[in-house]
Amino acid sequence: MANLQANQAIYLEVVKQLELAKAAHRNKTPLIQIIDKPSFPLENNRWNLTSTLVLGIFGGGILMVFLLSLQRIVRQALEEE
Repeated sequence: MANLQANQAIYLEVVKQLELAKAAHRNKTPLIQIIDKPSFPLENNRWNLTSTLVLGIFGGGILMVFLLSLQRIVRQALEEE
């Protein structure tokens, strides 16, 4: 019985010391941590309006020519049957 009480007293002391250590550790750690250094904003490498319009019109024209050619080929194939 005395051994049980001694072990219990030791356990309580260890738990108390652990809680004190946790509290001390929490007080030492900062609330805000710097993760990485700040960097300058990225360069603006977006396309401007005129180049986007020119490429869009050019790409749309090629697509329309392809679709109209395909439509003509299909119509001719259906008329031959």
